Amino acid sequence: MTVMTGRSSIIPSPIDNCQSPINMITLVLLLLATTTSAFLQSPYITRINQHTKPLYNAIDDQINNVIMERRRELLSNNIRNEQTVRETILSSRLPGLHFLNKTEVRPSCILGAGRGLFAIEDVPKGEIITCYPGDALLCKSEDDVVEDLLWGVHVAETDIFDEEAVFVGTEAKPPMTSYSVFVDKQYSVLGHPSLDDNSAYYGHFANDGASMEGLDINEVGMDDNIAAYLSESREVANAKHTPFLGGAPLHHMVMVSTREINAGDEIFVTYGADYWGIPALLEEAAFRNRVGQLLTVASIAFTLISVWSFIQSLS
Repeated sequence: MTVMTGRSSIIPSPIDNCQSPINMITLVLLLLATTTSAFLQSPYITRINQHTKPLYNAIDDQINNVIMERRRELLSNNIRNEQTVRETILSSRLPGLHFLNKTEVRPSCILGAGRGLFAIEDVPKGEIITCYPGDALLCKSEDDVVEDLLWGVHVAETDIFDEEAVFVGTEAKPPMTSYSVFVDKQYSVLGHPSLDDNSAYYGHFANDGASMEGLDINEVGMDDNIAAYLSESREVANAKHTPFLGGAPLHHMVMVSTREINAGDEIFVTYGADYWGIPALLEEAAFRNRVGQLLTVASIAFTLISVWSFIQSLS
């Protein structure tokens, strides 16, 4: 189809442009690029750029000052081992973070989830909401074997769990490791479910907005179940746990808003499939399967384009 102007010139219409083999290929390539970009930003890639440094603001500066002051105190007490300093700060509830009073703990909106974390003021996107406590610190070896469990000095002796309660749980309570957050390959911090009197350390009370509870990892279509869970969880989540990257990187865990949060909103994070008993390898397998599906779609698209172009060249 063409459009005739008053000067009798012929101007190709957008439809004519799309019918050109080159333009059609360009259009499909753009579509595939857009689809691929959206896919690679999906919840399947949960650990890529995990330690990307966020925009620095006044709250970050205040937190950094508190951490650096504690670091100076430890070094002045003749603790020269940087690893010991880091472990001490990771497993501490630092004083001086009273300005992190943006949340409260109350019954969750999710039926059966127990308590949840709620904003008591508006929180802009990208702002630190609270810290994730290191009431206990899991120390791992290079081959991912737990070598030690360090309790923070602020935890009363009566609140310290035995190893069975930490790693296995009891009939009444889940294991304390269900309140753990990965810092790096060497450390994970654990929040104590009974320590709920400090709003600067409320990160362990945030729930996941989706669930995989009750699913059998051996059932057919498990990849799709993992994909559906991750997609729903990421859609609902409005915050994430991440290491604080200040003057002393990876010395504390914080919770950062991933979108604007209104006062009264419940705060949700994504736990990940492994929290629900789905092995990390299976989660990775689901990701690889989705990549394979995407590549298959791309291959079919290019084949169809080639056939269409060949037919057009014969006409």
